[in-house]
Amino acid sequence: MPKKIRFQLALADGTKAGSLEALKKHFDLESVISYYNNGDLLTWLRDRNIEAEADAVEALDATAPDFQEKLCTIFGAAYVGPIDMEELASRQKRIERLRKYTDDDAIIKNIDSVAFDQEELADLLDADLKEIYLCGDNFTIPVSLKGKTYIGVNQPHIRISGKSQEQELSGINVIDCIIDSAKKESEK
Repeated sequence: MPKKIRFQLALADGTKAGSLEALKKHFDLESVISYYNNGDLLTWLRDRNIEAEADAVEALDATAPDFQEKLCTIFGAAYVGPIDMEELASRQKRIERLRKYTDDDAIIKNIDSVAFDQEELADLLDADLKEIYLCGDNFTIPVSLKGKTYIGVNQPHIRISGKSQEQELSGINVIDCIIDSAKKESEK
């Protein structure tokens, strides 16, 4: 019989939990809820024959008002306050979308700095982020906002809006993107 490969749970502090002790020591509610939602938490527990906790997790009702508190109790973790489940689900969908283009953990950890379209890029620029990941087809970057680094996830096309071509990239770092000249854009 082939040996079963056991996966680890990646937690917020960078720990890869392979044991119940590691999970308890580095427990973070957001990661554990994500693993609960996608079924990996129960699989992880059952694969390690951690039956008491697995049974308790399986008995949980995710719609119950005290779900998060009970989940913390199962692992002996302090409950510090509620996690917005809708926001967490939205974040997980964004991560799944990003994983279609990359499995780079450094980029995935920065999911809140990823723009999938021009509107999301505008929101990130409004938040004054210094490093922004671009995962989409086309973006327009304002030349007036200096000190920014734009990193392409899927080699998106970017156009610099503003001053002349010679002055455009002064103070702006662009990595793994295809820069379309203003002339090419105006011809389209």
